[in-house]
Amino acid sequence: MNSYSSNDINQKLVFNLINLTFSSLCPTLFFITQLDSHNLICAATETYVYKIINKVLHLSSDNSLFWLSLINFAHDVCFTDITWCPMFEKLFDYLVSNSHEIIGDTLVKSGLEAFVSTFSDGKASLDALRIFLDLKHVDVVSYSTIAKSEYEYLYNCGLLGRKPWAANEQVSLETSSNLPRSPERKHYIVNSARKQSVHVDDFENDSFN
Repeated sequence: MNSYSSNDINQKLVFNLINLTFSSLCPTLFFITQLDSHNLICAATETYVYKIINKVLHLSSDNSLFWLSLINFAHDVCFTDITWCPMFEKLFDYLVSNSHEIIGDTLVKSGLEAFVSTFSDGKASLDALRIFLDLKHVDVVSYSTIAKSEYEYLYNCGLLGRKPWAANEQVSLETSSNLPRSPERKHYIVNSARKQSVHVDDFENDSFN
């Protein structure tokens, strides 16, 4: 027996329609970002799509669930292709600036915070979204050169006392008396000798038996 009520079915149908609308409109915005954003036709199309999505979010008086559907859709897309993130950031910035009723909505805020913290690189100038999330502008870190001596110790091998980039260097553990006797190396040699001794004892016992 089907236990779903008519309200549950209607709600599922509505959300399926909402998700289909998002999946139809968002690719249009993404293609616009790949083209010349200063083109008048692209700019007009982008604004038109923004207004449509904004209207969709306001179809219900309690639109937080529609917002979460859009945020979840953005999550799924960006997990597949991170290049969509700037488009969604720009879309969310527009929607936040035109949706004053969500200012006190902790559900929407937590969803947007999760999206921004997961995918955003902090380079985009999105004033409305950052004010809504209480975020600060992130300074882009410049590249710099680090001296090898500052990280060389990370690659030192404690057992053999050699470096991994010296792959062609042949070192024998038993005959390399000039290598530093670190505690780890001493422990390794002792354990190896013990294993060999036990093996010899077992072999002798088996032979006499």
